[in-house]
Amino acid sequence: MNRVRFTAAAALGACLLAANVAQGAGYQVSQESISGAGVAHAGGAAAAADASTVYANPAGMILIEERQFVGGGHLLPPALFGDSIHFINQGSVTSAGAAVTGGDGGDGGVGAFIPNLYAVWPLQNGMRLGVGLNAPYGLATDWEEGWVGRYNELGASVATVNLNPSAAYRVNKHWSVGAGVNVMYSRARLAQAVDFGSALGGTSQSNDGSSAFSGSATAFGFNLGFLYELNANTRFGAQYRSGMNFNYYGDADFSVSATARAGLNGAGQPRAFTDGKMRADLPIPDTASISVYHDVPDSKWAFMADLTWTRWEVFDRLVFIADEPTTTTNVVLTFWDNKFRVSGGATYDYTPKLQLRGGLAFDDSPIKTLYRGAGVPDSDRIIVAAGAGYALRDNLTIDFAYQHYFFKDGTIINRVSTGTRLIGEFETQGDWLSLGVTWKF
Repeated sequence: MNRVRFTAAAALGACLLAANVAQGAGYQVSQESISGAGVAHAGGAAAAADASTVYANPAGMILIEERQFVGGGHLLPPALFGDSIHFINQGSVTSAGAAVTGGDGGDGGVGAFIPNLYAVWPLQNGMRLGVGLNAPYGLATDWEEGWVGRYNELGASVATVNLNPSAAYRVNKHWSVGAGVNVMYSRARLAQAVDFGSALGGTSQSNDGSSAFSGSATAFGFNLGFLYELNANTRFGAQYRSGMNFNYYGDADFSVSATARAGLNGAGQPRAFTDGKMRADLPIPDTASISVYHDVPDSKWAFMADLTWTRWEVFDRLVFIADEPTTTTNVVLTFWDNKFRVSGGATYDYTPKLQLRGGLAFDDSPIKTLYRGAGVPDSDRIIVAAGAGYALRDNLTIDFAYQHYFFKDGTIINRVSTGTRLIGEFETQGDWLSLGVTWKF
């Protein structure tokens, strides 16, 4: 009967651990610019191709000579070439060693649309003001009910929106600086099945229920940027974005059969798995980028590169605190690693109106195999990108980009609170389609 002690917080802890599905490493979205998407976001802190530099490096606004608006979005279809996320079961077992029943969950991937809005205003004193609105973090998964990994996750979503007002100042002909503040709002929903058969000392998988958590939070941070122009053709950029922390507060909802409720009462746990309020924390990591941009003289080519570091070590655990009537605290260890993303790209001015773009990136996953959850196909990936910009008029450009993500198969050996162990591999792939406009006014 001691297994009953894993109450609401413990059940949902495994679910949030299982929920990190995004096209950037961890739960990063990494789609902050349409023009940047075409070069795999290479040179982001130095390119300053348009007003999206508000997010990539606010110091880059110095290179924008007119008022400018950039708007558009990135579409992640559920799948273009087969399942987005496909699970291969390799012997998942209960705490007693019996095989876990259920299917493969279908396609666990969920489509998404990520908007970007930016604007920059030059001032007479040489300063620049800018503002950005985007969604830099998020995730979504949706598995079929009754699948073999239902005790890890049934579905999850985390959505964010970030407001980033910024300013830039030219120090001299070589150096420019920029800074901004970030106000990020997030909503999260997480759901999983609960094996009350095992929890109450009976037959495993004989009495399933479910648990779900939904909550919201607001976090605050800042970003700093520097731009060094070596000459008219070559420049270097660097940016730092501070970490934040979402303190979610919301509702915990449970589905408990009459048999399971009677068992909980008999075990002296009448308040376990009772609807109520719950708190959960999710950190947003610090990031730092260095970039270079080089416009080849007397040619139509420009080349760029970027190295971005993410401090994922801040995500070493999840803490769930349930309020009345179920007053428990549960800690789920994650121990993610700090990681780098490296990218390179190029642009080619095919005509005065048409610019072609391409890029390649290598992005390491921060997740160790031991801590990969049912919704964490996140693994090391290679990103191939292509794009174009076409000037419809002197002051109006349309941008397009396509990215394909080649993921390494993600091994999982995750164990949930009842002792059930999900064993297998995730085959994952992703595609982004991006479209936007740049308007100079």
